Amino acid sequence: THIAQNRFHTIVHNAIPYMAAQLVAENEYDLIGENDLYVFALCDACLMTLQPGLIFYRALQYMKKEKFQPANEREVYDYVMQRFKAETISLMSQFSWKSGYTTVQYLGYMTTSIFNNEKQWINHVLKKAHDLRVSNPYFLIDIIKQPQINSPQLVQVMDELGTPLMMNLIGEAWFNPPKQIAHLPIQADRFSAILEIFYLFEYGQTECELKEYCKNCPEGDVTDERCDNSPWERAKDDQLCGYGAFYKTWGLSDYIPSKT
Repeated sequence: THIAQNRFHTIVHNAIPYMAAQLVAENEYDLIGENDLYVFALCDACLMTLQPGLIFYRALQYMKKEKFQPANEREVYDYVMQRFKAETISLMSQFSWKSGYTTVQYLGYMTTSIFNNEKQWINHVLKKAHDLRVSNPYFLIDIIKQPQINSPQLVQVMDELGTPLMMNLIGEAWFNPPKQIAHLPIQADRFSAILEIFYLFEYGQTECELKEYCKNCPEGDVTDERCDNSPWERAKDDQLCGYGAFYKTWGLSDYIPSKT
């Protein structure tokens, strides 16, 4: 994202993690590392693989060993797609499998009808993103090479995919659904709520970091003191927040996390 953002606005980021890819590329193969667009193309191509970080590093090693000198960014994509195919299975076929598997995994979190709109949303976004990548593997590099940020190419992608829920540190949030399903009342905070529950079980986090967002949600402030110390109790409410909805859906309503 650092490379893409700085194509249109000068933004100062910490070297780690924002410029990690460039630093690794410069160290492993300076011909790639000294060209921001080559680094971007390599990152983007590797994201189609099952192990992006490892493939990024290995690709640089192979490129240096073979003295690979691309004439343009598309040749960087082509190198990765050719070099890392699995025997007779193309990288694009691997990507398609991964895309389908990811869709099944996401939809598997939402097992009740309360999430029907969100299921339509995620299914739509992942299918459109898959189709976009398959039809034009280079579409992201094509976008950031445009002379202005609001290019027709970007507008088209935004219309098809929309945006995720974007939130700042004070709880202000923005969300744009895909144009084709803009009529659906999508609750975009649901996937952020999954992450909050993960933090509970993985790190023992007992407060919900969506509190500031929920103070400003369209339905009005739905927060109370439980959001700070026992958000799982929201699963017993009549009006379910995202945290409560998943906690109840997963059959955890009667489960009180242990502090030990």
